[in-house]
Formats: sequence, C-alpha cells, structure tokens
Amino acid sequence: MSFLPIVERELRVASRRPATFRLRILVAVLTGLIGAGLLLIGNTDAAVRSGQGIFARLAFLAFVFCLLDGARHAADSISEEKREGTLGLLFLTDLRGYDVVLGKAAAASAKSFQGLFAFLPILSIALVLGGVTGGEFWRTALVLVNTLFWSTSFGMWISALSRESHRAWSATLGSVVLMTALPMMIHVWTRSGLQTFSDFIACFSPAFSASLIPNANYGSNAAGFWLSVAATHAMGWVALVLASLITPRSWQDKPLAGISATRHERRIRWRFGDAERRVQLRQHLLGIHPMFWLAAREDRERWMIWALLAAAGAGVYLAAIFLSTNVKAAVAVVSATTMLVALVLKIWVASQASYHLAEARRNGTMEVILAAPLTTEEILHAHWHALERFFLWPALAVIFVQLVAVAVQVLFDGSAQGAWLEWLPSAGGAIYQAVKVALDLIAVAWLGLLMGMTQRSPFHAFTRTLFFGVLVPFLLFCIPNVLIDLVIIQIARPRLRRDLRRLVSERHEEQRTDQRHVRPQPPTIAAPPVIEAPR
Repeated sequence: MSFLPIVERELRVASRRPATFRLRILVAVLTGLIGAGLLLIGNTDAAVRSGQGIFARLAFLAFVFCLLDGARHAADSISEEKREGTLGLLFLTDLRGYDVVLGKAAAASAKSFQGLFAFLPILSIALVLGGVTGGEFWRTALVLVNTLFWSTSFGMWISALSRESHRAWSATLGSVVLMTALPMMIHVWTRSGLQTFSDFIACFSPAFSASLIPNANYGSNAAGFWLSVAATHAMGWVALVLASLITPRSWQDKPLAGISATRHERRIRWRFGDAERRVQLRQHLLGIHPMFWLAAREDRERWMIWALLAAAGAGVYLAAIFLSTNVKAAVAVVSATTMLVALVLKIWVASQASYHLAEARRNGTMEVILAAPLTTEEILHAHWHALERFFLWPALAVIFVQLVAVAVQVLFDGSAQGAWLEWLPSAGGAIYQAVKVALDLIAVAWLGLLMGMTQRSPFHAFTRTLFFGVLVPFLLFCIPNVLIDLVIIQIARPRLRRDLRRLVSERHEEQRTDQRHVRPQPPTIAAPPVIEAPR
C-alpha cells in the first residue's frame, strides 16, 4: 500500500472537481472588487489612499477567512462518517488513524488553500501602490497559510471527538475563537507588568503573529513573530496527532453504563429538560402540531437566548453607570451593544432555521412527514411558529431597548432650544434600525429554511445561510439592507411553498458521485497481440 493513499486520492479528486476552479475564480473576483472599492474610498479617505491601507484591510479579511474557513470545512468531516456508519469500514483495511485524519484534512482544506493561493496575487498589487515592503507581504502569506493549517487541524480534532454536526460546528467555532482571543486578552491585561509572560502566552494565538507583520512591530519583536508561528504550527500538528489517536477508537457504538449513562442523561436533560418537563412540553407542543414539537422541543435554546440578553443587559447597565454624566456616550454604548446582540440573534436564527429541516431531510424524516396528510403550508407554519417561540420576544426586546435609548437621549437633550430638530435624524435612524433588525431576522429565517431543503447537510445549510444572509449584505454596503432582505424573502418564500415536496424527493439525487464531473480520460488502448513468426 502506498504512503497516505487517502491524501493522494482526495487531492486527485479535488484537482478535477469544477468547484475548485470556480472557487479560485470567485475569490479572485471578490478580492478584486473589494480592492477596487477600497481604491474608490481612498479618493476621499486618506487612511486607505496608500497601498498600506488597502493591504491591511485585505490582509485582515484574509485572516478571518483562514481562521473560519478551515474550521468550517473540517468540523464535520469525521463526525459525518460516524453518523453515516462508514468510518468503521475504513478501518477494516490496512489504513491507520493518521491515514484517515490526514486524508480528511486534505479533502477539507483543498478548496480553502486554493482560494488562499488565488488571493495572494491580488494582495501583492498593494506592493505597486507603495507603503508595503516585500517582507511584510511574505510574512502575511506565511501567517495566512499557517492560520489556515491551524484552524483545519483544530477542526479535525473536534470532529474526531464529536458525532452530531451541530455540536461539532459549535465546539469548533468556540475553540477557534477562544484560542485566538483569550491569549491576546491575557497579553493586553498583563503586558504592563509581566511583559515576558504576556508575550509567551500570546504566542499561542495566530492573531499575535498577525499583529507583528508590519515592519515597525516586527523590528521590535522579530523573535516573538517566529515563536508565535512555530507555536501555532506545533499546536496544529498536536491536534492532528490527537485526532489520529482518537479516530480509530471513537467510531464504535458503546453500551451506556455507569459514567457514560450518566453523561448521556445529563446531555438529554440539558437539551430537552428533565423527564417531567419533557412530558409536559410534548403534550403541549404535540397538541398544536407535530412539526411544531419536532422543531421546538429543545427547550435549552430559549434559556440560552435569554441568558445572552441578560449578559448584554448587565454590560449596558454597567456602562450606563460609568457614563451617567455623558448621555451621548451611554446611548452610543447601548446602540453598539444592541447591534452586536442583533447580529448574534441573526446568526442564531440562521442556525436554528436551517438545522431542523436539513437534518430531517438528511435522515429521511421529511419523507415520512410528507407521507402524512400534511400540507406544505402546515409544515412551514409549524417551523415559523417554532422560530417565533424562540426569537420573537428577544428580538422585540432588542428593538425596544434601542428605541428607548434614543428616546431617553432626546428627552435629556430636548430641553435646549432646537435640540429636538437635532435629534430627529437620530430618531429616524433608530426607527430604520428597528425595521432593519426585524427584516434581517425574517429574511435569514426564510433563507435558512430554503438552504435546509437544498443543501446536503445541516452544516452546509448553515454556512450557506451565513454567506448569503449575513456576509453578502455586509459586502454590499452601498445597497440598503432592507432592500436585500426583501429580495431574499421574495426569492426564498415562494420557492419553499412551491417546491418543498420536490426538494425532498431530490435528496438521493444529491448523493451522485463526482464522477460525472471528472474530466474524461483518454481511453486505454490495448496493445496489439504478438504473433510469433513461423519457424
């Protein structure tokens, strides 16, 4: 058997997949458009007029891409094999754990690395504009490649420990964000008194090496840059080694006994409540609609959403106490907090809306549901009712707090002559923001339901919803988000109502292999027979 056969196969398949070529073109086009937009902004903004400003902004976007995209593709790679029951078949052969893990890592990161390599030539255009040196460019390229490897490795490790796609994705995202942000926070808090200790802790975050890319920072701490690159690279290999050791032992179904049974019961209680609560909730929700019970039975979501709002409210209250003498600053803090909470709710709605339909479609539950005398409107209405149960009151609370903050500001400053006219634009902006938050959540909900019915897994449905519902409106900042939301609603809602049953029936068609996409190979011509000459 050849060395790393799965890696070889996955790289060959990726090199022939049309999606690989489309991704490279898409990354190059998007990067070019963003760079052109920054050049246009540079005519009026001195901060981005030089090549250094454009370089810094493009490099930041690429760093976020590498940090999240590697984890996104790797988070459900091994756990999906566990759910499908195919991981054990791989170990019936002579394959080892590292063969499977490295092969899956190659498959998960092939498109990401090719997209990154398509981005780097666009980034190098900033060298021509001035303000950027060759050393900064190559250090940026090194940090981006290393960050993508690091996030992919952590995704593989979490995937080896997980089984459910939802749990794998959330744990991977939380681990990547925590391992990136926590060392930098410790570095900021302790650098005034413990410079050496804070630098050592920060070396384990890829953000630290990214912060030392500019010549001014690199010249004062070159050793810290290389130590951070080496530390994060070593962490990636440690994560791959752990995944290689865990994978051969994690695919078997083990009987629940002792500690395992206790942990399983705790997970069930955490997701759905205790036994008495589950019975009460089942009787209540099933009385409304069976699909409503299926989508709304995880009671923990409601408490987690309200816990988020409580934490945000506590932060706003503390900020209001410290800024009690400055009404404008306090209102600015409240507005920024509500915008951040609204963004988190938007991502949460995308996850919740896309997960249940995608999971029901993947495991065949939707086919059973459609065999019952249920109409398409009933199914969609039940999912909408579940989303309202989770997010209606939290969304109204966010909108209410934002409107109250502006009203308080107007009342405090409206006593002065002409101050009411001064705050009319702020009041209009607050009303527009409230309408925008409501339409954002509605559009993301419809889009998530549509992606749940069109994508092959809950994970892909969630990421597509984030891309088209959150990232694309952010990039199209010149177009009002309200218009984009209306377009999304008008596209997603009619298609779901019209094609829901057809999308369910097409589930098996999505499992067609990529062989029809593989470039045709020249036919093998058999050698002509050898005819011996007569003696």
